[in-house]
Amino acid sequence: MPALNNFNWKGHTIEFVPVLSRRTFWLATLNELWFDGKKVATSGGYCFSSEARATVEHDGRPVSLRVRSSSRYRSLVNLNYTLVVDGDVVSSGIAKTKVQW
Repeated sequence: MPALNNFNWKGHTIEFVPVLSRRTFWLATLNELWFDGKKVATSGGYCFSSEARATVEHDGRPVSLRVRSSSRYRSLVNLNYTLVVDGDVVSSGIAKTKVQW
């Protein structure tokens, strides 16, 4: 899986990948949340906002991951997003969407 929205957090790689595909007739994204190369959560579909949540392990303890995303005005291609790790905002901005045929 190519990294589109790739973040480093305490030695781990977190990726948020909104995928626009024929499964949703290119009208909605299915959002994937990856942690160290493993898909840990999905969200999205026919909605204006969604949230992907997962619990992963770091230094022997559970850590919560959460990505909130929402549609951008007049854009199907990119999403607004906020990445939260254990209650702290790690990143926020515009996520680039992967188009899958």
